[in-house]
Amino acid sequence: MVAQYRVILAGILRRRGAHSKRGMAWIEETLEQMGMVSFGELLLCRVRYFTDGVVLGGQAFVETIFQRYRRYMGARRKDGSRPMRGGEWGGLCTLRDLRRQVITSPPPLTP
Repeated sequence: MVAQYRVILAGILRRRGAHSKRGMAWIEETLEQMGMVSFGELLLCRVRYFTDGVVLGGQAFVETIFQRYRRYMGARRKDGSRPMRGGEWGGLCTLRDLRRQVITSPPPLTP
């Protein structure tokens, strides 16, 4: 219940322009504490998987691309798909296993 309240409150603050450093830090802290974030909230945030994940798609698609470009990967790597962390992604995978700052607070809204 508290986690849902924080998501709602973070969304309201974001929409009303809580662009101060302290306000944005609070939103980031809230996202970190909850662990899993809904898909709608994820799309409002900066998600590194979209730019740094190399390949984004279902497990079978990522494996196909991995096999096609196998020669560019490390010799010890056995499979290509890595599940996306930090939210409910509906089974999406990427080629890279990102671990740090995967999801950050959204950019400030412009009036």
